[in-house]
Amino acid sequence: MKTNTLEFDAQALREKILDLAMRGKLVPQDPNDEPASVLLEKIKAEKEQLIKEKKIKKSKPLAPITDDEKPFDIPDSWEWVRFGDVGLLKNGKTPKKEDISSDNIYPYFKVKDMNNNNLYMENAKNWVGEKYSRQVMPKNTIIFPKNGGAILTAKKRILTQDSLVDLNTGGLIPYNDLNHKFIFYLFLSLDIKDFVKGSAVPTINSKKLKETLVPLPPLEEQSRIAAKIAQLFALLRKVESSTQQYAKLQTLMKSKVLDLAMRGKLVEQDPHDEPASVLLEKIKAEKRKMIKEKKIKKSKPLPPITDDEKP
Repeated sequence: MKTNTLEFDAQALREKILDLAMRGKLVPQDPNDEPASVLLEKIKAEKEQLIKEKKIKKSKPLAPITDDEKPFDIPDSWEWVRFGDVGLLKNGKTPKKEDISSDNIYPYFKVKDMNNNNLYMENAKNWVGEKYSRQVMPKNTIIFPKNGGAILTAKKRILTQDSLVDLNTGGLIPYNDLNHKFIFYLFLSLDIKDFVKGSAVPTINSKKLKETLVPLPPLEEQSRIAAKIAQLFALLRKVESSTQQYAKLQTLMKSKVLDLAMRGKLVEQDPHDEPASVLLEKIKAEKRKMIKEKKIKKSKPLPPITDDEKP
């Protein structure tokens, strides 16, 4: 067992936290919470209203959920749903170069911009105008790489305002009756590799993603779960930072120890030790003997050491 290191698998701990959260084991249930079954009725009504307002198209209903599909038990107040029931999946749109500027109405993000932002997409370099208003994704949309190798980074980010994202980026727009932060963590708990198709240019299989089973808690519990995950993830980041600082300190200490050793400051000198000048004479004699025995060849002497060279 290691006792001199702070190494730990932060990613494995994050995955465990998410797993416990999605099984209803991270925070206690409250019997006063409105059950998820009521929440589903509200979502159904919201979808019908959006169709009526022609904001979304009527789509083919997702297949009913069978008992055999359910991977584990969840609390009684929860419901199993398909991923397509928690929000709308939308594709990004790449604007024309001449439509991009640094001072316009809507932020425009590319996949690589996720590297410059953490949980929230707050740092925009490019902006577009009203021309792209129908393609923008609303505030609180969860965006993710949809095409290309960036998919395997499994990045997820949340938009802080209505924004346009490029064609290689997809968006999950949670329904208004859901807690968008919980839906973010729900999405984060899925293994993105399960939804990748293609090898040369990987892409997300949206149909498979929509049909995937996910657990849905009551709205009040969604808020409690999201807050608890955020708290635990923040603690993990602090530990990671401390681990990195500890590793740097270890490296610095090793370097310092070697430096002190090479300067004769690590251990005390003993006046009874045979001086190094005598040792050098012995080494010279050893080299002469090896040359005589033809074990090594005689080489050109190295240049004398000057006082100016001594560091």
